Amino acid sequence: MASRKIFGHRDGFSQDSLMALNDYTGNNPLFTGGVLLYLLNKAQAPLSRDLLSWFRIRENRTWPISIASVFFGLSILKQASDWLSWKARNNGVTDQYDWTREVVVITGASSGIGARVAEMLCAKGCKVAGLDIQQPLKTPPANMKFYVADVTSRESLKKAHVQIQKDLGAVTVLCNNAGIGNGAPILEHTDNLINKVMAINCVSHYYTVQEFMPGMVERNHGHIITIASMASLVSPVGLSSYGMSKAAAMAFHESLTMEVKYVHNTPKIRTSIIHPLWTKTPLIEGHMNEKNKGPKVMHVDTVAEAIANVILSGESHTVMLPRSVTIGAALRGMPDWFKLGVHSATAAEVSRFDTEGAMAASGPRLHM
Repeated sequence: MASRKIFGHRDGFSQDSLMALNDYTGNNPLFTGGVLLYLLNKAQAPLSRDLLSWFRIRENRTWPISIASVFFGLSILKQASDWLSWKARNNGVTDQYDWTREVVVITGASSGIGARVAEMLCAKGCKVAGLDIQQPLKTPPANMKFYVADVTSRESLKKAHVQIQKDLGAVTVLCNNAGIGNGAPILEHTDNLINKVMAINCVSHYYTVQEFMPGMVERNHGHIITIASMASLVSPVGLSSYGMSKAAAMAFHESLTMEVKYVHNTPKIRTSIIHPLWTKTPLIEGHMNEKNKGPKVMHVDTVAEAIANVILSGESHTVMLPRSVTIGAALRGMPDWFKLGVHSATAAEVSRFDTEGAMAASGPRLHM
């Protein structure tokens, strides 16, 4: 559900721009089929002077048609695969969302990605409850209520939930967005650092889901979104606890997806996961090496827009950001020479950041 803008995107022209262009051309049966029909029609018509240089003799007319036929077939297969994926992700059932009545809870909503997702949803008329241990950096929109809450405390979440129900109504969407990042070699990790990263980035998902999901189960209606990271798939050097916590969050999401269907028999509850790469959040901006600005990072609105689109779709999704890093999902099955080469490349990228001591109290400060 990432943006498919080709030109004029906030992150500039990139590999994702080419992939978006391919969505409208090579992966689109209407386009590939149109090209095929055009060539078939031309093959039956008398040769014109303009085409003589292309189709020198009649026997050579078949190769463009053969190539176009292959692309048309592949585009049909791609559409069929996408449909089967939709059916699998959404348990083969549809559901209706009334965004004037739905209540969306976003953790880590005081700044960064969480705050922007909240603003985008509010602009669409949604009722949003923002949770964070810190006060918001700016005044929330009129249709958003902010609650100071600690996602690592069951008592704090329960207190916030009671107030949300009074103020906004029953929670139908939960976006587990709160997270912290750190930068330290494994031998320099302290107990406090390890426990804090795991508590906020992973264990808190148990607490929020156990607090807000029962109401969704009762109504067989809801959506739980996990904000993971590309570090779930490729854990970078110096970010071991962050990568470990995000891999755990991904495992939690996968188990939750199966339990919704097989334990609770609530096929209309949606589960989505987002894997962003480097994103320009406060922590990243504060720890970029002054001598070398490091790898290219995505605009916070690029990630926030993708999350908001997933929520508003009312459907389950798996999103890699940028789309060009989707190969990370297949990395575990690759030969060691390739896999370790990718890990070495990420190590070089991370080394260009000044990550020593990079730690945030709340919110999605570091996404990779």
